[in-house]
Amino acid sequence: MGTWFVPAWAPFIVANLIQFQPNLADNNKLFVWWYLLAGVYPALFFLEKVNKKIVSLIIIFVVTFSGILQLVWVFQNKWEFANAEELEVAEFAKKSCPQGRWLTSNRHNHPVFTFAGRPTVLGYRGWLWTWGIDYTQVETEVKFMYQFPNQSRDLFKNHQVSYAVIGPAEIQEYSPNIHKWQETYTLVYNSGKYLIFAVLPCQ
Repeated sequence: MGTWFVPAWAPFIVANLIQFQPNLADNNKLFVWWYLLAGVYPALFFLEKVNKKIVSLIIIFVVTFSGILQLVWVFQNKWEFANAEELEVAEFAKKSCPQGRWLTSNRHNHPVFTFAGRPTVLGYRGWLWTWGIDYTQVETEVKFMYQFPNQSRDLFKNHQVSYAVIGPAEIQEYSPNIHKWQETYTLVYNSGKYLIFAVLPCQ
């Protein structure tokens, strides 16, 4: 083994001893550099010691078969990232004030921040957790704003909320008081499953 391979062990050893992020699985990406170099010696061994035709056939089979398994899984998976109604919500958000902050659920594929790129009060909790950000207080306030919009004027001001979305994800996560929203704020968008209310003037 040449000395050139020694540095490849550094990230491998460190990533096995130190957890760099809250999600332990995020350490996996540090192993990639070791994998790339670690594959050199087995490759040289097969080229020099083993029948190349047999090795080639085995590699082709393994690579092709694993790819077929992946395609089978993809075609069986009916999960939809976004539907037409959600894309329309995103289009409405794109046409709104760019500086406006939105009150939404924290679903990772929410149309307001995924497709429209608009800032939200609370983003996807998984990413916040990965970065070590404490979001518990904001999450509590978001739930309160959804359930008691008529008592949340100060919170709306603190978070600079211009628009609030009530859709399937918000209903599931926060149980919003839709009746109070309709009484207190102006409904500016209604697609059936998605309601958008204007809260504060966009700065």
